[in-house]
Amino acid sequence: AHDLLAPEDAIANSAIGTSIAYDRNGEYLYEYIDRLGGLRNPVPLEEISQYMIDATVSTEDASFYGNPGINFKGLLRAATENLTPFGPGFFEGSGGSSITQQLVKNVYIEPEKRFDRRIERKVKETVIALELKRKYSDDQILEWYLNTIDYLNFSFGVEAASQRYFGVSAKELTLAQAAMLAGIPQAPGLYSPVVPDNVERAKARQREVLNLMVKHSYITQAEADEAAAEELTYEKSGFFIQAPHFVFYVRDELQKMCEKGMFDPPGDLSCEKVVSQGGLRITTSVDMGLQRIGEGIIESIISSNEERFLGHNGAIVAIRSGTGEILTYVGSRDFFRDDIDGQVDIISAERSHGSTMKPFTYLTAFEQGWVPSTLVRDAPLKLDVGGSQVSVNNWNKRYLGNITVRKALSESVNVSAVNTVMEVGITEF
Repeated sequence: AHDLLAPEDAIANSAIGTSIAYDRNGEYLYEYIDRLGGLRNPVPLEEISQYMIDATVSTEDASFYGNPGINFKGLLRAATENLTPFGPGFFEGSGGSSITQQLVKNVYIEPEKRFDRRIERKVKETVIALELKRKYSDDQILEWYLNTIDYLNFSFGVEAASQRYFGVSAKELTLAQAAMLAGIPQAPGLYSPVVPDNVERAKARQREVLNLMVKHSYITQAEADEAAAEELTYEKSGFFIQAPHFVFYVRDELQKMCEKGMFDPPGDLSCEKVVSQGGLRITTSVDMGLQRIGEGIIESIISSNEERFLGHNGAIVAIRSGTGEILTYVGSRDFFRDDIDGQVDIISAERSHGSTMKPFTYLTAFEQGWVPSTLVRDAPLKLDVGGSQVSVNNWNKRYLGNITVRKALSESVNVSAVNTVMEVGITEF
């Protein structure tokens, strides 16, 4: 254990925290969630409510401030409960882990081995726990512990849990809120209060935590009764997001930048996990004021023309010329509408570029001497493509004969654009 990696380094090698994207003016856009890990927002111990600290110690390891890293009473209780005359031994039962041992399990033991109750894992956990308690202060160990435990609801660590459950920082937790959260880690699937089937169990567990705090003289019985009677309200489970298609575009671009070596990911994180676990704070080029205007334009134009043209979706990108900064990025009419496949980003989807190529077509012609009054043919057209005849049509099946480039472009005439490409030469593009 002499070459034991410091917990902060071990934590950094696995996950530092979730990343947050902001617009160019600092307005919050989105916090990137690790779907398998959840939110991680580490904070120092002084940024955690004393109620939360006391509730956790009372519940998980009452002897924490005096033990050497092992809760001997807990181990004895576990041995008594699990020792059987024909069983494999008390090390393979449950219970008894100190806060330091739980930290070791969360940080040093591989995820797939954390629920392995064989003696080898328990011995490793115990040895590392003893070494940690020898090398580090109680407060430091407690800080690491509170920043790594699972509170369910996509929340790892007390700050993420406080925000997800109650919409407050860990420092702002009340006694009632702290007691509710402190009761979750023992069995997250049973005690998370936002799961409908858990409400009564979670409330009973909160009362257990409060009683333990009274027992260990952290609070009075009157304070416990008052906290137990307090009605708690919980945040909605959805994740707040603005400019949704854009923030996922940013995520993909950051991963590509990392893979190209444009920046080094923190710790030993892979480029694939740098956004969800790298703790980045990302200031983007988008302007939410302009973004909202763009979203309004898309909705207004589509809703007023939906019946006429049978079109249900659209997108906008506004780029600042000269710098290439993306100011507005609306990937669909409504990200949350399944009936229009709203989560599909029309901007970056691999689709035909369609009429967006027409301005470039005529620009190339202008470079060869054409002018807006140059005439171009608009009539039924068939092309030989790979030995097959392919018809080129206008959207309304109407043809205007010889028309000016100005009219062809302003009315987005398909046939005229194709005739221009053939006359200018496709190799010129």
